Amino acid sequence: MGGVRALAGLALDPAPATLLGLMAAVLVTGACTRTGSPTPPTAIGAHARRSAGSTSCATRAWAPTGALALVFAVALAFALLAPLDDGDFLRAALVGHVLGRWSISPSR
Repeated sequence: MGGVRALAGLALDPAPATLLGLMAAVLVTGACTRTGSPTPPTAIGAHARRSAGSTSCATRAWAPTGALALVFAVALAFALLAPLDDGDFLRAALVGHVLGRWSISPSR
């Protein structure tokens, strides 16, 4: 992620270079740092009664709430990372990925 942003930064402004870095992280990790992100918003967005044998999270009708949560999570990462220089960007990316994976480890 940091390498892609640094290389892209040679030819692009920081904002598009940051976006390419975020896209690289998604491709390399398979978006594993976003695992579980849409689950709580999907449940919160479900205003229907729960029927026997089904949960609101499994209902496709509520998927837009989870999708919006992912869009906002990526938009927030972009807004926070774009103004950083290459060194700070790399440190933030490493710490963010480590903390993101570590924070879900105790629940597994």
